[in-house]
Amino acid sequence: ITVSPTGYMNERIALAWLDHFIKHAGASLDQYWHILLLGGHITHCYNDFVIKCHENHIIPFQFPSHLTHILQPFDVGVFRPWKHYHNKAI
Repeated sequence: ITVSPTGYMNERIALAWLDHFIKHAGASLDQYWHILLLGGHITHCYNDFVIKCHENHIIPFQFPSHLTHILQPFDVGVFRPWKHYHNKAI
């Protein structure tokens, strides 16, 4: 979508990414709620990001920071089956 000069995520890029997600997920006030699984990066906590999520029926669920190594089993036990059935539904 875009990059920053430092290569790190910032609020501007997070909002641009969210706009992209909204467009391709079909999220809006007249649709069902979506859940958006996020890493624990600070840019997902900005007011504009959270407000835009709620305005488009998106529930941002943020995993705690620095716990990726603990949550790794979710990749196999939870997210793989979820991705399989999600892709079949689409």
